[in-house]
This record gives sequence, structure tokens and C-alpha cells, in this order.
Amino acid sequence: MKPASILNADMATLAGWLREGWRWWLDELSAMVPPAWRGDRRGAGQLACYQADGTIEILRGKQGSADQPCCTNLAVPASLALMREVDLPAMSKADMRQYLALEAGRLFPLSDASLIVDAEAGRRAAGASVPAMRVAALHRETILQALAAAHAAGLSPRRIALVDAAVPERLAFDFAPQLRAEGVLP
Repeated sequence: MKPASILNADMATLAGWLREGWRWWLDELSAMVPPAWRGDRRGAGQLACYQADGTIEILRGKQGSADQPCCTNLAVPASLALMREVDLPAMSKADMRQYLALEAGRLFPLSDASLIVDAEAGRRAAGASVPAMRVAALHRETILQALAAAHAAGLSPRRIALVDAAVPERLAFDFAPQLRAEGVLP
């Protein structure tokens, strides 16, 4: 980038660049914090679970209305997702999402345009040079149906995660950032 392009940019463009730089810096700092020190509060708060039959079950919290939706975490059963472990080098969450967007077609048997993909750090095997990443993919239609059911129930999802039926309190993955980047979620 040339200095002249910075000087000729409008305020909205400059603000966007500053926000992007700030988010990048925070992601880099948070990646340096050991996982054991992080308090994972992503699963705290309201929780609603999308069922395979298309209904929404509210596990924690209250139901909103169409004119005043209630912010909640939306859980999708893990049985509706494809999952696998992949050995990948360490990279930031943003870089990981870009990588998965490019490689989804190779990692899963469906076309990459029909999948929403996310990854989480897995266990590092003894003697392994790179950690294993747990990668999950949900069919785009499944997520859109879950969003439609949530909106009909008066809920506004802030996180879309996978949940195991045996442990409904533990949420894994987060598909909402990709949906926000595509403009599906606000």
C-alpha cells in the first residue's frame, strides 16, 4: 500500500482498515494465551437446540418474539455434521477459516459450496510435530433450516455450534463467523 492511497482514502475506508487491524491484533494476542488459561465462556448464557425434525428446544433461557428476538447460542446435533481430524500447522483462527474455505472440497465428500466448515484444536499426539485439528462441516441447508426455525421461535443466534446429545452443556465449533462474513447473520 502506498502512502498516497492512505491519504486519499475516505473515513469509512480508514475506519474499516483500523477495525480489521485491531481484530487481527486481538486474535494474535489471544492465540498466545495457553488454552488452559482461557476461560471458555462461549457456551454460557441462553441455549436452544435445533432438533433433526426441524423444531427448536430451549434448554436454557427464555423464548423471544418475532418483534423482540432473544439472543441465544444455537446448538445443532453433532449427528448432522461431518467430522474428522487433520494434522495442520499452527495458524491463527482467521487463517484457519480461510484455509478451510479453500480445502473443504478436499477434506469432505461434498462440494465446498454446500458446506459451512469450522475447526478446533484437537489433542497433540506424543511425538507429533503439529497438533491435530478437529474439523467439522455442516450442510448449508441444515444451517439455514436451523436459522429459520430459530427466527420463527423468536431467537437470534449469536453462535451456531455442535452439541452431543449425551453432553448437552458442551458446545463445540462455531459456524456463525462464516455466516456473518457471508452476510447471512448480522
